[in-house]
Amino acid sequence: MILRTGLVSALLGLTLAGSLQAGPAVAERAPMPGASGMGDPYFPQDGNGGIDVLHYDVRDG
Repeated sequence: MILRTGLVSALLGLTLAGSLQAGPAVAERAPMPGASGMGDPYFPQDGNGGIDVLHYDVRDG
């Protein structure tokens, strides 16, 4: 019976210690609107100017 009480106390202590270490959630910044288009001379409003991509890897098949 003493072993069981000690085990329950230890598990309760570990549970409480684990919950105290978790910090508050970090608030994310609100997204900002990107450009209205890509700047194409024929279709100036087409595209998404808000994504900055350094490399595309497109494969067919």
